[in-house]
Amino acid sequence: KSFIFASDLSALRSIQGFDVELSRSAIASFFNQGFISAPLSIEEGIYQLKPGHYLEISLKNIDESLFSKIKEKKWYDTSDISFESSQYKNHNKEELLEILKHRLLTSIEEKAIADVPIGVFLSGGIDSSLICSLLQIRSRKPINSFTITFPDNNEGEKGFNEGPYAKSIAEFIGTNHTEISLSSNDLLNLIPNLSSIYSEPFADSSQIPTHLLCREVHKRGIKVALSGDGADELFGGYNRHLLIPKINGLFGKFPFEVKKLISNILFSLPYQKRGLAQQKIQKLANSVLNAGNPDEIYYSLTTQFNDLSEVLRGFKSIGLNKYNTLPKAKTIAESIMLADLQNYLHSDILVKTDRASMATSLEVRSPFLDHRIAEIAWKLPLEMKIINNKTKFSLRKILYEYIPRK
Repeated sequence: KSFIFASDLSALRSIQGFDVELSRSAIASFFNQGFISAPLSIEEGIYQLKPGHYLEISLKNIDESLFSKIKEKKWYDTSDISFESSQYKNHNKEELLEILKHRLLTSIEEKAIADVPIGVFLSGGIDSSLICSLLQIRSRKPINSFTITFPDNNEGEKGFNEGPYAKSIAEFIGTNHTEISLSSNDLLNLIPNLSSIYSEPFADSSQIPTHLLCREVHKRGIKVALSGDGADELFGGYNRHLLIPKINGLFGKFPFEVKKLISNILFSLPYQKRGLAQQKIQKLANSVLNAGNPDEIYYSLTTQFNDLSEVLRGFKSIGLNKYNTLPKAKTIAESIMLADLQNYLHSDILVKTDRASMATSLEVRSPFLDHRIAEIAWKLPLEMKIINNKTKFSLRKILYEYIPRK
């Protein structure tokens, strides 16, 4: 007789006498991908509302709260995306870039409307630098930008310290920039609290710096922050958007034994025994082995455990599932981008940012995820997203108007 909803699982768990059990499908999703895909939740019988959907609930008898029906309806569905660019067929690339820039400016200005102090997350990368640049040119005073750094990081992974890049961008465009220095202890001290922040299993390690950034930004009086989430999925920003079509083209027609030999050679290469280097070699080797089948390559790159029986008693290998089978698009690269948009973006990237910010009472807004930007992004030709081994070509071209290439 009850319909219960909340934005967080912990709210449902607080209901007295509310008894649940673990969902085996969600456990499989977690160990397979590192996150739980909507509409599943870790609790059997509790579901996430799917992206772009709403529920319509009809009461049979208001006094007795008896439900006659619950309907799930969609108001926006990325599976309906049209790649046809007929409405832009008379525009050249420069004109398309102007249209995109105008829509970005509109979205960023709208997302920056607030009656509380706002800021921008600035990593020094393409996405956040573009948001900062476009917001700053429309602002009468310096906007607030924030970066976290880890000065005591000694793992040798250069990408973990974004401070110098962000600082140089901030100085050039003239933001009121704050660099927040954190230590390894800040990371370690947060780990015991992660289960209360995320409410269900979630294995994206960047949840830790994301939460720390939100926490420190909120401490400095900021109530709303803009982030660059969504740009990679819309404009071809991940290495797999570039590499899977290349690997498929280079090795796809090789006999399996040849692919297996190349894969074994890659596995045997000397590499750092921990961290990203090992992961990258293993994923590249698996990709070569599966060349000729883009679905299998994507699956090998995005799967944590191909055979769940390795880590969970009683589970068998689940093989390809609906989350790893590529949707249809004009090109392999765009199929991968669409797959990332429909699953990885929603159930990993946005979950990470949403939970990390909610726990600190910070509201994070994503200008790239305006439907007007998404719709033009899909209609741009692929060479305006990925060209000459460069990802996010359109965003780079717009950014070069405000920041020197170097």
